[in-house]
This record gives sequence, structure tokens and C-alpha cells, in this order.
Amino acid sequence: MKAFDGKVKKALFVLANLGLKNTVKVISKNTLYFDHYFALTSNLNSVGSSPKIRGVYFIRKAEEKDFENLMNSIKSFDYEDRKEIIIRLFFYHAGFKNCYLAITEKEDIAAMMWMVYPDENELIKKEFQDRFYPLKKNQLMFQNFFTFPRFRGLGYMSAMVVDLMKLAKEDGYRNVIGYIRKDRIGMINEWIKIGFKLRKLIREYKILGKTSKVL
Repeated sequence: MKAFDGKVKKALFVLANLGLKNTVKVISKNTLYFDHYFALTSNLNSVGSSPKIRGVYFIRKAEEKDFENLMNSIKSFDYEDRKEIIIRLFFYHAGFKNCYLAITEKEDIAAMMWMVYPDENELIKKEFQDRFYPLKKNQLMFQNFFTFPRFRGLGYMSAMVVDLMKLAKEDGYRNVIGYIRKDRIGMINEWIKIGFKLRKLIREYKILGKTSKVL
């Protein structure tokens, strides 16, 4: 994804897809901004059965072409979804390649989510050392879940999280952690239903673009 090489190209991409007014809002938010996240964890020894969803789907790892297609179609989404998609495009471009997709029987992408592994701790330190904690040896991080608009309310999030938990358990991992913004009550409740527990409230603040967290 060469389109994001360098801060200037990133800024131009945001400007082209969010507009000048909203880009200024994003920049202002990065100048002085406060937020709260919950860290949720789950022991993989107690993974339950996959929740039922309305539809048939399978999971596969995302490929470069999936992100190229997403980047090319971003203007078909509304403003809030464009913001979320840009975050995920930048996350992939930062080097986090283990993104998984929920694919419907009609081969549409219903949802996406990353599995971040302990051997990516150096990448976490480089890109998000003030946001995410380093992963332990037998721990994974689930991050940046996103359900595409047409498939919301059908149960894809819970089903996909549980299926990836099973995959992680088969690979020998014991624990999963995820960070969810405090205001996303629906997502927090769904994760709790499938076995996650609230562990920490993390206060995040940005001043002049510098991100820090406070327990």
C-alpha cells in the first residue's frame, strides 16, 4: 500500500476522504484530546461455542488486494465509517498484517479484525507504545474489529471473536486482550457475554500529538 508512504501522503489521503473541515477536526483532536479505554481479557481455556448468526460465513486472512479494494471504495461509506476504515488502513500499513475477514456465502466481506502476536511487540513499541501494553508470551491481542454497515446486527462480531479465540487456543495461546473505547457499550457488553472480563480502565490523553496512558 504505497499510497501511505510518509506523513504527507497520509494527511492528503485523510483530506481527500474526510474533507477540509473534518480533517481540521482530526488534527485538533490530536493536539488536545482525552479518552478512556477498557482493557478486556479472556482465558482461552474457557472458550464457549460460537454464537449463531443470521447467515453463513467463513474466516480467511486478509490479503493486500482486500485493502486496496477497501481504499478504492472508501468514498461509498458515510463519514463515521470512513474514519474507522482509515484507522484500519493505517494500522495495516503500520505493519500489522494478521487481519482476518468474515466472508459471506456471496463472498462479501462482513467484518474484519486483527490478531496481534507476541512476536509483534517491537512493532507495538514502535507504533503504539503509549497505547497498548506489550504482549506476554502466551497472549494475543484482538484489535480494530469492524463490521461493515450491511451486516450490522446479524451477530458477526461475537461469532468471529469466538472463532478466532478457538484458532488462538489451537495455536497454543492461553489469553487474549483487547482494548475497547469506554463509550462503545454495545461492543463491551458483547465481549463480556462471550467470556471477556473488564481488567483495567485506561485513561488516554494526547497533547501536541503525543499519546500517553494512565492506569
